[in-house]
Amino acid sequence: MNAKYGITIVVLLAISSISIWYCLNLSSEVSKLKFQNEELSEKIKALQQTIDKLKSENERLSNYLDEVSVSINLLVKFKNGTERWYNNTLLPIGSTLLNATCKILQPVKYTTYSFGVFVDGILGIENKKPFYWLWWKYENGWKMGETGADAEILKDGGIYAWVYTDTSKPPSPP
Repeated sequence: MNAKYGITIVVLLAISSISIWYCLNLSSEVSKLKFQNEELSEKIKALQQTIDKLKSENERLSNYLDEVSVSINLLVKFKNGTERWYNNTLLPIGSTLLNATCKILQPVKYTTYSFGVFVDGILGIENKKPFYWLWWKYENGWKMGETGADAEILKDGGIYAWVYTDTSKPPSPP
């Protein structure tokens, strides 16, 4: 019987030693994880502060853009009826339709006359009798432009269009 008890005691001591070793190692791992968690928490806090600063700067810049620019929507309608919209395009306050056209629809060709600028080509498509580029603006319905594109000062939220138009018949709105 003594041998049985001796083996049991040895097995119990071995199990106890393994359990103590496991608990010590587990405690060490928990301590490491707590330290890593604290480090990550600090990094997350720093990142959140950076994000807050960037949001604030973005808002400041957005407000500044609102003060110094206009946002327009510009439609280009081709001979075959295809339409391309260029929406929410920002341009400096005081920009003209010609400025917007040259910025958005390159290449643009135009001729300057005493009455203003006449657009000869947009996006590589040039006027060819009887088709010419005519511009329109939307204000309670489409209205054909009455001046050269260089004389039309853009309005914030304005909607404008260039239509490649068959001028051998009365033009129809976009």
